[in-house]
Amino acid sequence: MAREAGVSPATVSNVLNGRWKQTSPATRERILEVAKRLNYRPNAMAAALRTRRTRTVAVVFTNILNPFYTAVLRGIQDEARRAGYTIVLANSDDSPDVERESLSTFRAQQVDGLIITTTGENDELLKTLPETGVPTVLVDRGDPELHLDTVRVDNVSAARAAVEYLIRLGHRRIAIISGLTTGAPTRAGRVEGYHQALEAAGIARAEEYEQILPSSVENGRAAAGTLLNLPDPPTALFAANTFLAIGAMECIRERGIQVPQQLSFLMFDDPEWSRIADPPITAVSQPTHRLGALAFQLLEARLRKKRPLKTEDIVLPTSLHIRRSCSTPDRNP
Repeated sequence: MAREAGVSPATVSNVLNGRWKQTSPATRERILEVAKRLNYRPNAMAAALRTRRTRTVAVVFTNILNPFYTAVLRGIQDEARRAGYTIVLANSDDSPDVERESLSTFRAQQVDGLIITTTGENDELLKTLPETGVPTVLVDRGDPELHLDTVRVDNVSAARAAVEYLIRLGHRRIAIISGLTTGAPTRAGRVEGYHQALEAAGIARAEEYEQILPSSVENGRAAAGTLLNLPDPPTALFAANTFLAIGAMECIRERGIQVPQQLSFLMFDDPEWSRIADPPITAVSQPTHRLGALAFQLLEARLRKKRPLKTEDIVLPTSLHIRRSCSTPDRNP
C-alpha cells in the first residue's frame, strides 16, 4: 500500500490509525483512496498487541430475551459502532454463576471494558474490576458501594406514579406482581414505589395482594391466578416487568376477564406490542435506547481518560403512557 500511495509505511500507519497531524490533506486522501481500492482491513490482533487495546466491549445482561434489554443493547451498539468498537454479548439468564463465569472469561480475553446488568450476587467481584483496569458501567442497576458508573431510571418514583394513577381512578384493591427483590435494586424499587403510593393514600397494605416471585411468564400466569382466586380479588393489577405481564395477561384472558371493565391492568416497561394489544396497555416507559447509549458513552469516556475518577450515577426520567387498559373501579362488577 505504501508503494502505491508513494509514501513511507510509517506515514500509512499514522494515517490509518488516526494520527494525521503531520500529514497533508492531499496525502491523507491518497492513502485512504488506495486503502479503499485495495479493500484494506487492519490486523486487529496485531493492533491489540501493540496498543494493548482490543477495541472490544463486553455486555453482560440478565435475560436478553426481555425486549427491554434488546432495546438497551441497540443503544449500546449504535454508540459502539460510531466509536469503532465491537460488542460481544453474554446472557447470564439471571444466574450468578453464569454471570461470574462470563465476567472472568471476558477479563481473560482482555476486553477494553464491560457494561453489565448484574444479578446482584457478585458484588465482591464487581468491586475488583476497577482495580484490574477494566472500566465497568452498570446499566439498569445502581449501588453506591460498588463505586461504578451507573445509568438507570428512578424505579421508586416511576412505580409510585403508576400506582398513584390507579388510585386517582378510584382503585383501593391494587395488586402487584414483581420479580424477586433480593439483590436487585431495580425490582426492589418498584415494590417500594407501590408501597409508598398506598401509604400516601391511606390504603393499608395487604400481603395477599403482593406476589413476589422469580420473573418468568409461567410465574406471572400463576401469580395472576392466585390473585384472581382471592375472596376479594383486586380491581387493578400492576405487573412490574414484561415477562410477568405476559403471564398475567395470559391468565386473565384464559379466564375470560375483560380489561378494563372487570380488571384494570398496568405494566412496567413498554414493549412495542403493548400499544397494539387489545386493549392497548397503560405502561411505564423507560428511555431504553438512551440508557444503552449513555452507558457506552460513560465507558468510552473512561477508556479515553477524559473524565475525573469520581463515578457518575445518571438517572433518566420515565413516562407513564395512559392507554385503554385502566378504568374506574365502578365499571367492575
